[in-house]
Amino acid sequence: MGKPSQIKSNQFPYYITARTNDPGTFYLPLDKVWRIFNDLLFLTSKIYSLRVHGYVLLPDRYHLILSTPDANLDNAMTYLNREMSKEIGRRSNRINHIFGDRYRSSLLDSSLNTALVYKYILRSSVRSLLCDSIEEYPYSSLYGELGLGKLLMGVAPLTQMNFLTIPLLPYDRLAWLNKKPSAEQEEVIRKSLRKPIFQIAFRYLSSRNFRKDLLVPGGVTLPTERGVYH
Repeated sequence: MGKPSQIKSNQFPYYITARTNDPGTFYLPLDKVWRIFNDLLFLTSKIYSLRVHGYVLLPDRYHLILSTPDANLDNAMTYLNREMSKEIGRRSNRINHIFGDRYRSSLLDSSLNTALVYKYILRSSVRSLLCDSIEEYPYSSLYGELGLGKLLMGVAPLTQMNFLTIPLLPYDRLAWLNKKPSAEQEEVIRKSLRKPIFQIAFRYLSSRNFRKDLLVPGGVTLPTERGVYH
């Protein structure tokens, strides 16, 4: 089982994901897995001093954005996945591994990259045809942030560090998140998340159609790595 590249940072957030061993199931009803995930993510954040910015639980995986002020990502994620496996295994009477592999991570070293991935993970329930709009999906941190459900932990806002890219007002942010990107943009982001450091080739960022997808409410275009497009 391969070990992920160790890129330690106490400055930039990471995208994290882990997938179940058997495709399509955590072996428990998703509402029970959601409570386990929330409990253990909260505990992990306290033990390892994590700043959790957003997360989504799907029927066979989770997506997560977090920061590690102590540059201790591997220790934190090893603990989270191990404890989740133990608890889900205990409740489902399974002795096999719950996760099929170690977590995957990608460092988000700019506000643009963070905003793109933040939107990408929060739209994962819509892409998976689990709901029509993201506020309908109960197994995400956004659902709790909107006051539609209960979160066990506070979510560290990304808007403070991404004020040019993520709308500040909740309803503006929701409108931005529900604005469907093109299939091209989502495919480029998906492939870029396979890299230890998330990076989109400039040829895509300079594409007219790709730039159109970066519009936020109010007509402002997200900045790129080589300046701001208007």
